[in-house]
Amino acid sequence: MKVNFKIAKVSLKTLLFGGLLAVSLNGVAQLNAVTLDPALGAIKVTDLSGNLINENYIQPGQLVKLVIPVLSINANNEIPKGSCKIKIGLGSKFTIDPLMDFATVNSSNYFVWSASTFGGQTQITGSLNSNLPSNFEQIEVAFKVLGNQVGRSTITANFLITNHNTVTTLSDNEAANNASFLKYEISNITAPVPVTTVNDLAKADCSLKLNFSSNRETGLSKYQVEASNNGVDFVKIYQTNAENLASYDATISIPKDLQTPVVYVRVKSIYTNGNVSYSNTKSVSGICDGKWLVDMFPNPVKSNEVVIIRAIEGSFNGKYNIAMLDMAGKVIELKQVELNNVLNFKYNINNQASGKYLLKIVSADGTQKALLRFEKL
Repeated sequence: MKVNFKIAKVSLKTLLFGGLLAVSLNGVAQLNAVTLDPALGAIKVTDLSGNLINENYIQPGQLVKLVIPVLSINANNEIPKGSCKIKIGLGSKFTIDPLMDFATVNSSNYFVWSASTFGGQTQITGSLNSNLPSNFEQIEVAFKVLGNQVGRSTITANFLITNHNTVTTLSDNEAANNASFLKYEISNITAPVPVTTVNDLAKADCSLKLNFSSNRETGLSKYQVEASNNGVDFVKIYQTNAENLASYDATISIPKDLQTPVVYVRVKSIYTNGNVSYSNTKSVSGICDGKWLVDMFPNPVKSNEVVIIRAIEGSFNGKYNIAMLDMAGKVIELKQVELNNVLNFKYNINNQASGKYLLKIVSADGTQKALLRFEKL
């Protein structure tokens, strides 16, 4: 009986050890680990229509949207549910819109969102409740928030690895892109309007060369360059998107109806909300090099006739020096006329003797030049 008892005792210990080992091995087999890259983009503030607004001039009581880009930068693996949380602190001057329903947040199929008060600020927490797909494209998680106190503060957002409820442990291979922040101010002062300036305008051949810039691009969508031949009626000749550049350069062919002695140019700034503003206006000659064509009639000229000098392409606008020369190049007569955007004008040569002559026409700024040959009968 003693022998049997000892054998039974050993068998029981062996059985218990084997069971514990099996449970332990089973637990190890179930424990998976992945290294992935959850990330957050730059925080921005928009109006309720999605138009970007200046975060330094949010009005007290103004309802805005807080937009935070959420990404999963992974080639093959999903971020496992229960492994991450996003925590967003609104700072001391923002609070959640009381009417906001977290179930309507555009990432609610992945995150369960809730809000609480912690450290004197509203804190929003999103718990990853479904696997976040690999190469998850940027989704802008938007919350309606309310400016409730004048002053400055900071929004903070963090994508945290918590492994709070998952059988797959997550490690982050790029912790530097997990956090984002935005300084803001609730103010009674309205945001200043961006100022766009035409810095330089020149003509080369039959093109306008333009450089312009804006002192800030918050809320700007695009720029349109406009031109006019009278300084009043402007038409669009160029367009480019606002891309947050220090300045913009454009080379624009001069349309035929703007190939005049003076062309006026300005930049129209278009905002995301549809509003517009205009830059300063600059002017330059619109006459294309080699494109200012002038003739005169009648030719030959009878003794009692007055000739008409006509611009075939372009026009006359400003002061012009007109020199009559003989065929040897000697100046016989010199006059100056001032014309106001006309296509032709009369010129009297009755007091000249019969013969062949040259008529040289040069604008005061030297941009328009013409040499006509005629005969006086």
